[in-house]
Amino acid sequence: MDDNDEVAKRIDALERYGIMDTSPETVFESIVHEATLLTGTPISTITMVDDRRQWFKASVGVERQEDPLSDSICAVAMNEKSGPFVIDDASVDDRFSQFRGVVEDGIRFYAGVPLIVSDGTRVGTLCVIDTEARSGLEEDEKLALQALARRTVAAMEIRRDLVKGDADGLSNEAWLSRARSLLEQSAAALTQIGASAPLAQLEGVIASLDASTNQ
Repeated sequence: MDDNDEVAKRIDALERYGIMDTSPETVFESIVHEATLLTGTPISTITMVDDRRQWFKASVGVERQEDPLSDSICAVAMNEKSGPFVIDDASVDDRFSQFRGVVEDGIRFYAGVPLIVSDGTRVGTLCVIDTEARSGLEEDEKLALQALARRTVAAMEIRRDLVKGDADGLSNEAWLSRARSLLEQSAAALTQIGASAPLAQLEGVIASLDASTNQ
C-alpha cells in the first residue's frame, strides 16, 4: 500500500500540522456536512491516516473515531492520482468486501479525494459514503468533492499557522493582515478565471475584513 519513505513523510506532515487526536472544530464539521448535502450521501468523513490507523477529524453518520489501517479504504483512496477514488459497491469488491465498515456498517458506495498538503504529502482523504450501491459520481459531484478537499487542506494550513502564531505571540492585527493577503491572492485567482460570482462574494469578505481592521 505504502513504502516506508511515504509513511515516514506522512507521519512527519501530520506532526507538523498537529491535527491528530484533536477536538472537533466547526470549520471541518461544516465541510463534511456540506459534502453529504452536495452528493446526497448519508456519511462523510475527513480522515487522517498514520502508520497504524485512520482517524476521523470530522464525520457525519459515523459513531467511532478511528479504524485500524487494515480496515481503511481511505488508506487506498488517498493514493489515487486521477480524480476521486470511487467504489460503486464495496460488498462485491474483493479488495474491501471483508473490511469492518463493509461487513458491520453496511458500507456500499465510497468516494474519496486525497488530502494533499503544500509539500505534496498525502495525509488522508475527504470521503462520502452510502449504505446503498451507486453508479459513480456525477461530474458536478466530483468537482464539489475536490473543491471541498482543497478547502479542507486550506483549513489545515490556516489552523497550523494559527497555532504557530499563538506560540510566536502574533497580534490580532498581524493575523488580520495575513488573512487579507491570502484573500487578495484568492481574488486574483478568481479574476484570472473569470469567476465573477465567487469573486463578488470574496470582495465582500475583504471589505468586511477592512472594516474590522479600521475599527
